[in-house]
Amino acid sequence: MSEWDDEGILLDKIKYSDFDGVVSFFSKNHGYVKSFCKECFTKKNLSTFQKGNLLHIYYYAKSDNSVGNIRCSLFQNYSNKIFNDLIRLNVINSVCSLLSLLPEKEVNTNFYLKTKFLFTSLTDKNFLKEYSFWELDFLFALGFGLDFSKCAFTETVENLEFVSPKSGRAISKNAALPWKNKLLELPSFLIDKKINPSLFEIKKALYLTGFFLENHVSKTLNYTVPNARNLLINSILEVTDV
Repeated sequence: MSEWDDEGILLDKIKYSDFDGVVSFFSKNHGYVKSFCKECFTKKNLSTFQKGNLLHIYYYAKSDNSVGNIRCSLFQNYSNKIFNDLIRLNVINSVCSLLSLLPEKEVNTNFYLKTKFLFTSLTDKNFLKEYSFWELDFLFALGFGLDFSKCAFTETVENLEFVSPKSGRAISKNAALPWKNKLLELPSFLIDKKINPSLFEIKKALYLTGFFLENHVSKTLNYTVPNARNLLINSILEVTDV
């Protein structure tokens, strides 16, 4: 018998029968988990089983290799305060879709706490800044961390303005001159977290992380970047202020 209690963010639910389904979570102490869940599609449980909700999870299975069952109760509904804000709702959908790419049962408590912090920050003005850093952390969680600590060529820590599309390492303004047109721009707020970025800088940051999601991670792990992220990016590109 395998049993545990944990907290986790609901990523998705898929119907198995009229009222039952298979749910997936990103949990604090057990990583990405999929399991069978009874009555998750009933009208009574509709508000509990919303994508992005923080839930208390009770998991049980006959053995470590058998299909588990989950019972849940609601801790926090992050979308109820932003239900009329398309971009913020798209952030939740993008995060949940990207988290579904994580390997199952691989514990990453630190990244879980960063994800939870992002969701609690959705009502703040700088939520897109937090999302930009979350995507950097997501790349790191997948084993593709970018390095902005110093210039890849000169090792200077000053005037870091570009990123190598091959190595993901920062390059200083002067060192970048011969290859400037082939490099990616590095928004300054990704180095100095005290900076409050403009929407233009946010867009550059998401282009940067998107480049590595599309051209490095997806090819190595054999997946397609979820459409939910594309919808988020498109909704951001359509606005001039948030």
